[in-house]
Amino acid sequence: MAESKPAGHRRLVVLGDSFVAGVGVADEDVFTEQLARHWSQQKSK
Repeated sequence: MAESKPAGHRRLVVLGDSFVAGVGVADEDVFTEQLARHWSQQKSK
């Protein structure tokens, strides 16, 4: 990850346990991936 973020981009740190990490869940179904997709869709509107 670059130290400086491009203008208009968001960064969020998510801390948690195996539930947050999505152990046993497909990568595309993990909460953080869903959030990233949602933000990308909102930005393109």
